[in-house]
Amino acid sequence: MGISHHGERRSAVAGVADRCSGVPVTVHTTMRIASVTKPIVAVAAVLACRASSGALDRPIIEDLPDLRERWKVSPELTLADLLSHTSGLYDESLTREALAGLGDGDDALTKAAGHVLNTPQIEPPGTTWRYYNGNYYLAGHVIARLRGQTFESALTEVLLWPAQMTGTGFAASERAANGHVDGSRIPNDDHPRAGRPAAGLWSTTEELLSFAEFMLRDAELTAAVRAPMTPSTSVTQYGLGWSVADRLMFHHGATTGSGFRSLLVVVPEERYVAAVIVNDETSETLINDTVGTVLTEATGIRTPW
Repeated sequence: MGISHHGERRSAVAGVADRCSGVPVTVHTTMRIASVTKPIVAVAAVLACRASSGALDRPIIEDLPDLRERWKVSPELTLADLLSHTSGLYDESLTREALAGLGDGDDALTKAAGHVLNTPQIEPPGTTWRYYNGNYYLAGHVIARLRGQTFESALTEVLLWPAQMTGTGFAASERAANGHVDGSRIPNDDHPRAGRPAAGLWSTTEELLSFAEFMLRDAELTAAVRAPMTPSTSVTQYGLGWSVADRLMFHHGATTGSGFRSLLVVVPEERYVAAVIVNDETSETLINDTVGTVLTEATGIRTPW
């Protein structure tokens, strides 16, 4: 666990990286952060759009002319719709196995984007909130096109390097922990390349703090991703890649069967960040209670979960 408050950091580690070997967890141990990848991708998207005026809010069909033949969704769909899960899209057929079947080449994400665009529009963009990983497969492809490079290279150059997240990436390093489910060790495997923008990153709590601190130094950037994009009637309020509630910005991360859970919480006015990653999939209550306690002690804010 790591905390940053007005730029001062505190960290605490416990447990083992691998139950079989007994190797202890350190601040340098990388773990899968699952859907905490989304706020990172959303921040990168906003940064990438600064070099292409209006790219966040213009129809993405203008940036993806090669996929027009597959287009079954609204021609008004925007990158902001995708990042905020207000696209009106949803399709359960693009499973992990289906994503893996798209291969590991540079065109894997293009294939996933084409699949998302080739599914029927369920609701008009901007009218409802529905959490859907496919939004981020398509958003990642748009980022790649805006930058003229692969998604991975774009994310690295736009955000990971500037934020000093040099140990964060899409492959389990030699410092990676193994996940666990009910005490059983889960062999590490990397997320399919086609699904990386939604849940593919490995990182550390220290580098998640670096990410949030980088974002907070840019008030315009923080305001852009924090502003609620969901209808006022929605139970869930969501900005660009972030759940928002009161003064909080946050995102949970978990992939069923991976053996990891994560949580990133930010309070911009307090310059407060809390990041937790645990290599035990059953740790949701532990994470929520721990973060809730330290957050309330430091800021007086109670968590909404």
